Amino acid sequence: MISLKFNSWHGNYKAQSGSLIYYNSGLTEFGQYTKTYSTEVVSFPFTINCYDGLNGCADAITAPPVRNMYMPDLSHTYNATGKYWESSLASSGTNNPIPLRNMHENLCFNATEGMSAQSCPNNYAGRLVSNEFVSGIQLGAWAGGGSIGMSLLPHTAIKHTVYLHCPSTGDVVTKFSWIYDNTRGMMRCYPFTDSNAAGAGTDGAWDVMFAPMLLMENATSTPPVNFYNRTNNFDPLSGEGIFPGGTINYYPFSEIDNNGCTTFPLPNSSDVFNQSALGGPTGQPTSYPYYLYEPIGAGNSYPFFAPYLLLSAPLRNAHGRDLAGYGNLNANEMIPQLQPAQRIWHQYHIDQNVDLSIINSTEKTIYNPSEVSVTADNLLFPDGYTFKTIRGVYPTADEVIN
Repeated sequence: MISLKFNSWHGNYKAQSGSLIYYNSGLTEFGQYTKTYSTEVVSFPFTINCYDGLNGCADAITAPPVRNMYMPDLSHTYNATGKYWESSLASSGTNNPIPLRNMHENLCFNATEGMSAQSCPNNYAGRLVSNEFVSGIQLGAWAGGGSIGMSLLPHTAIKHTVYLHCPSTGDVVTKFSWIYDNTRGMMRCYPFTDSNAAGAGTDGAWDVMFAPMLLMENATSTPPVNFYNRTNNFDPLSGEGIFPGGTINYYPFSEIDNNGCTTFPLPNSSDVFNQSALGGPTGQPTSYPYYLYEPIGAGNSYPFFAPYLLLSAPLRNAHGRDLAGYGNLNANEMIPQLQPAQRIWHQYHIDQNVDLSIINSTEKTIYNPSEVSVTADNLLFPDGYTFKTIRGVYPTADEVIN
């Protein structure tokens, strides 16, 4: 999910707060202000319907092991008000069954984990339901400790959004989002174990995290390039820039709006977005996210992304260093946590006539999974919806235009 320091546990699916955009460890500048986040399913909600069964979903008998994921069945009815699929367990006394989330909004960062001194009534630990493949325990009332609840998410494409709030009004000043497709790449064999036996693997097999960063040139470049009036992110004459070939502008200056919050004044086009040097030398391998990506921290006057910057938020391993499913071999190479023969690939099934109009209903876009078997007998595609596929890299400007 979105709340964690390194070497601190807060769910199996999360983002690193120590270098999160809008964070500063000294609680100065943007670090002292309230941030919230939300998650939203933007593809088919693949799940394991046994997650709330008496003995969980672990299976040490079937050989070779399989991992099939399906649509929520009839025992997990959809709650339109809460925007989740109900647990099949009845609520009673101290038992508060954990639902499967479609949207989970207004979630706060954990105040005890260094983000800020804000109160945290909506504190949840994130978990993908696929983690239950190696769980022999019924996921009912979860003893997370304190006020921490569990936000259980389908194993699918998920949109993550972080919001920065005005201290005087609580209104959203600005936000940024990214979508990650968990049905592709190594996440298709998550958790990273060679068995479905209960308790298989270690924390490194279950824990994954995001470390969202901005891709930009070093602020010490001559001449400096991170102005709000920049017009590209690639110079075809010199061949230099932050993305080969250049991209479209995802953060137009004309769309910057502080929602009337005087704490965060609007920049002029001649202002510089980032005034501090990057955290390390450029040109280092991408397995070191802090060398190529810069959180907004000391030296920044504005929380609004400058034109032509790019957000990068690949899912990483438990240490936030290498990509999910990989470990570090040396300074230049990653090594997979599982060899090919050890990987148990998910098989995705659309077996229920799920109401697709509840998926990403604002943008009306559903992202295609990596591969799927459809056996539902009356699956209806809602009017006005578009189906898209998530790419692993940004398209160039020419690709978008053409």
